[in-house]
Amino acid sequence: VTIKPLINEPAASNSNAISTAEQIDNMNSIEEELLLARESYQTIVNELGSSNEELKSTNEELQSTNEELQSSNEELETSKEEMQSLNEELSTVNAELQSKLDEITQANDDMQNLLNGTDIATVFLDDTLCIKRFTEQARALIALRQQDIGRPIIELASTLIYDNFEQDAQNVLQTLVPKEVKLQNKEGDCYLMRILPYRTTENVIKGLVCTFLDIGKIKLAEQQGDYFKSIMDSLENPLLVLDKDLCIRSANNAFYEVFNLDSRQVEHGNLYNIDHCSWDIPLLKTALNTLLTTGKAFNETSLNAHFFSSGNKTLRLNGRILSQPEGYTDLI
Repeated sequence: VTIKPLINEPAASNSNAISTAEQIDNMNSIEEELLLARESYQTIVNELGSSNEELKSTNEELQSTNEELQSSNEELETSKEEMQSLNEELSTVNAELQSKLDEITQANDDMQNLLNGTDIATVFLDDTLCIKRFTEQARALIALRQQDIGRPIIELASTLIYDNFEQDAQNVLQTLVPKEVKLQNKEGDCYLMRILPYRTTENVIKGLVCTFLDIGKIKLAEQQGDYFKSIMDSLENPLLVLDKDLCIRSANNAFYEVFNLDSRQVEHGNLYNIDHCSWDIPLLKTALNTLLTTGKAFNETSLNAHFFSSGNKTLRLNGRILSQPEGYTDLI
């Protein structure tokens, strides 16, 4: 039998007391940790709920945005189709415009060739007397170059002797009454200048058209005509000049005196119709038809006839072709 001393028992009691206190402390610590964990869990649960609601709201917004994007995509698709349709229309309009431009270019070329083909010097001016267009023939009268388009015409050198152009041009613009002036250049050549208002298809005045017609040949022809008329009037015998249609171009003074007629009754009338058709004579018709057909002249053809204004007459007729320069009709 082993007998332990009683003195050791209190020591065991103290050890148990310490162990219980530690356990209590551990349990308190655990409870605190559990409490903290529960609070953290609850916070996390709350945060997850809030996040879930936010995610739900975001999902709804995304869904709405997706619907809007889908709608926008449909609108863009519609706009794309409309743009494609507009592009096709623009292509058609562009082709039409190009066709119109080609037509305008062709018309412009035709007009330029027509103007050059008339062989008349022509200058187109705007309402400030600046050059818009000109024909090649105008270069011989005015020192014109393509670079001069847009320049005032009064600044350019000219061979024409004419000091009142600017004043006359302004008068035409203001009054719309055309102006004609006979001019000479420094070489002595004669020109008829016409200044006319330039009218658009809407009857709006947009400037002037100046033409310069070479009348040197016309003046020469007039002089020759005056010379020829003087010769005709110096003859004692009546004389008529006819064209191929037997219309009277001219008659001399002896004709008017012998047949008691004046120029108003004779010139430009048909031979067979003048003086109440007194000249509608079969023998004369036969002679003239033969002359026109064969070109063979008739001489000393005797003719008895009654004339309305001058009575009965016995005539001896002579007729022949009067040859004219190339481009002119022969006369009788």
